[in-house]
Order: sequence, then C-alpha cells, then structure tokens
Amino acid sequence: MKKKRQDLDETTFLLYSQSIKQTLTALPVFKQARRIGIYISVNHEVDTLQLINEYCQDKDICVPKVHGQIMDFYHIKDLNETKAGAFGLLEPVTQERVDPDTIDLMIVPLLAYDLSGQRIGYGGGYYDRYLPHTHCPAIGLAFSFQYLNDVEAEAHDQPLNMIITEQGAVSFDR
Repeated sequence: MKKKRQDLDETTFLLYSQSIKQTLTALPVFKQARRIGIYISVNHEVDTLQLINEYCQDKDICVPKVHGQIMDFYHIKDLNETKAGAFGLLEPVTQERVDPDTIDLMIVPLLAYDLSGQRIGYGGGYYDRYLPHTHCPAIGLAFSFQYLNDVEAEAHDQPLNMIITEQGAVSFDR
C-alpha cells in the first residue's frame, strides 16, 4: 500500500486529498467537533497538513506524540509548533497535553481498510491503545485503492466508525 501511495502522481494525490477533505469537513460530526485529534501526514498519506492549517484557528487541533509505547495528543496553534520526532514524524513541541476524554473527533491514519471498519495501521498499535480512552468517533482517511476484502482483526484492534476516500464516506454502526 505504501508503494501504491508513492506511485500516485502529485496531481492525483492533491485532487484525491482535496476530495477527502471536502467530504470530511462537510460532515456534521466534523462541524460540531470543537477538539479534533488528527495525525500529521507523511509519505503520501491522505494530506492532513492543509486541513490542520485551515482549521487551527476555528478548532482545537491536537496532534500525536509518541513516548516509548505511549502516544498522547497535544494542542497546537499551527504546524510551526511541531518538529521531527519519533520515526521522523512531525510531533508537537508544546506541553499542552490533551485528556483523551475531551477529544470530540479522532482522525486516524491507516495503510489498508475493509468495509467492516477494520484497519491495518503501521504496526505499533498506538491508536489501538489510545482509542479505548476516548469517547469520540474515529474516522480513517484513505485512498480507495487501500481497500482490502478482509482485514483480519485481532482482539486489541479498534474498529473505525467511518472511512472516507475520494469516492465518499462509509459509516459503520458502533
């Protein structure tokens, strides 16, 4: 899936990411959310940088930081409050840690997904450990080619409430 994402030409990547962003931001759950947990995209993941920049003034944007096996989210006012950290990912430099219970919406990265809301992440299990501490919907952003017929879920895997691709959104009753 990483290779397929990298093979996307820049025009298609930007077009698909923009379509996904428009679908996400039109959702009532996004419009109503005051505090949003969101990953900072890298390596041709669905672009969240534009989304973060656009909504930092209107919403409380929180991004992840990894400490060993633990992931926490921190409030940022803009992407200038980040620097390269674990795994070469941009992480917040602020100390304003966010209580997971106060997040209204979680935007989750993924490598692949199926139509039952299961996802394949990057193997660290960070979101699978973090999501049970939240009480908010979890939405995965992906390109439609990241679909798999069946993602074998393990007992600790946390399913998503929705997947959004350039083709639209699919919700799962949870």
